[in-house]
Amino acid sequence: MISQFFILSSKGDPLIYKDFRGDSGGRDVAELFYRKLTGLPGDESPVVMHHHGRHFIHIRHSGLYLVVTTSENVSPFSLLELLSRLATLLGDYCGSLGEGTISRNVALVYELLDEVLRLESHCVAQAGLELMASSHSPTSRPSKALRVQETMAMYRPHPRRC
Repeated sequence: MISQFFILSSKGDPLIYKDFRGDSGGRDVAELFYRKLTGLPGDESPVVMHHHGRHFIHIRHSGLYLVVTTSENVSPFSLLELLSRLATLLGDYCGSLGEGTISRNVALVYELLDEVLRLESHCVAQAGLELMASSHSPTSRPSKALRVQETMAMYRPHPRRC
C-alpha cells in the first residue's frame, strides 16, 4: 500500500526516510516532492499530488512535511488520517513535533513508524476479513453464538481500535 514515508523540514531536508517496497527512486523522491511543492504558485499546496505514476499525500504539521507515496490507487483520506494520527503520536512521544525533536529522537521515530504501519496493515487485513465474514446471502442469518460473541465484543474494552 505505502511505498515510502518521509518527514521533511520546512527547507526540504529529509529528517526521516523509510522505503517499504523498494519500487521507487530512493531518496530522490523526497527531493522531487519538495521541488514540485515549492514550484507551485501560491501558499496553499494540494494535499495529494501525482507525478509519473506515483501519488504523494502529505500534511504539514509544525513546519514539517509528513509524506507518504504510493503507486497504487489508495483512498487519500485513509492516508491523510494515518499521517494526522502519526503526527499526533510523534508529538505525544517526543514532547512536541518539530525539526529538533525529530532529529534528537530518530530511533524512537523509526520504532513508532514501524509499529504504527504494522498495526495499520493488520487493521486493513482485519477489516477485509470482517467484510468477507459479513458478506452472506440475504436469506442466511448468523448463528446465535456469533451474535452473542459480537454483542460481548462491543462491551469489551479495546486499547487500540482499528
